[in-house]
Amino acid sequence: MVKVEKKIRVHREGRVFEVLALFDTGSRSSYFSKDFAEKIGYEPIKEQRDSVSCEGRIC
Repeated sequence: MVKVEKKIRVHREGRVFEVLALFDTGSRSSYFSKDFAEKIGYEPIKEQRDSVSCEGRIC
């Protein structure tokens, strides 16, 4: 697993936000903080995450 930090630009509704991102090559998902979501105008989605069994493992 490799972790890389890089400054990126996020474009949203005509505005540009610059943020330091952490890329994790071993992850299957991408995330950002609640604070950043609120800053760019996203509202949190409350959804329950279900785990799926993959040959006896959680994946």
